[in-house]
Formats: sequence, structure tokens, C-alpha cells
Amino acid sequence: MPARAEKDVFVLPAIEQGNFYRHVDGGCYQVVSRGKETESGTEMVAYIHRYPRETIWSFRTAENFDGMTDGKRRFTPITIEEAKALMAVDRETALRTVSANRAARRAAREGAARA
Repeated sequence: MPARAEKDVFVLPAIEQGNFYRHVDGGCYQVVSRGKETESGTEMVAYIHRYPRETIWSFRTAENFDGMTDGKRRFTPITIEEAKALMAVDRETALRTVSANRAARRAAREGAARA
């Protein structure tokens, strides 16, 4: 039996449905739902990485999603217009920007750890 494609398992919500966030490194994400993990009751966030990397479903604890990283909010709410503007940037340029932001953030963290 052939493997089911991701689109067969989950239907991606339309861009116009909102709930967009910008990651501290610059990626664009869309929250699909919030709920609780059945065994522990831990609050969870289901979200889709929209741009610039591959569109995939991901899950984090709400504490992690709503939390801080390196003194900044990990995910910041943005408007649909801001999300569309992020996704209008050439994918290769956006990937380079996100990668550079991630590298700079990690380098700053490592420098602070050594100090």
C-alpha cells in the first residue's frame, strides 16, 4: 500500500484564515489549533511552517511557543498583510536571511556563555 501524502492526512488552512506569527529568526508560521496533550494535559500548539522552508505541520508546548528565546519572543503575532509580505520575498533570499539570523542568534548565545 503506498504511503499517504501529507495533504491526505491534514488539509492546510487557507492563508486568509489568519493566526500568523513571525519566528525570531524571520520565518512565517500559521497556528492551526491549541489543545492539550492527552496523557499529561500539557497545553500544545499545532502550527504550520508557511515560509520560507517546506510547508509542514509541527507541534510545540504552548509554553515553548509563547516563550522567549535569547531575550526575544520566539513567535510574534503578525497580521495577514505582514505574513503575505514575508511570503512575497524570493524564497532563496528569505532562506538566506533566516539562516543568517539563526546563526547570529546562536553565535551571540555562545559568546554570552563564554563571557
